[in-house]
Amino acid sequence: MIVGIETKFDAAHYLPGYKGKCANMHGHTWHVEVEVIGSVDEKSGMVYDLTELKSNVNFIIERFDHRIINELFPFEDKPPTCENLAMFIFDELIAYYNVQSVKVREGEGGWART
Repeated sequence: MIVGIETKFDAAHYLPGYKGKCANMHGHTWHVEVEVIGSVDEKSGMVYDLTELKSNVNFIIERFDHRIINELFPFEDKPPTCENLAMFIFDELIAYYNVQSVKVREGEGGWART
């Protein structure tokens, strides 16, 4: 079974070398969706505790909240695109959960999913 959570944070970024207005610093409300897969535990009736999953995802993304993502690890040397943010969150979670997908959406604009 697949279960998931949604959360969000606000942060600014810019895309160095990009030919367009996103080369300039701008902000988004970033929406993050995480899906994990597993079997339903007979005792708890859950695949994973979704409150715990959301707390762990928020722990990962809180470092970016109300900050300039370009200034923070691991984005000092790579562009803070929704693709790279999705991969970063996925890589942080995979050691603890059977992650099906991570989706990161830039405001009402584009998104990327692992």
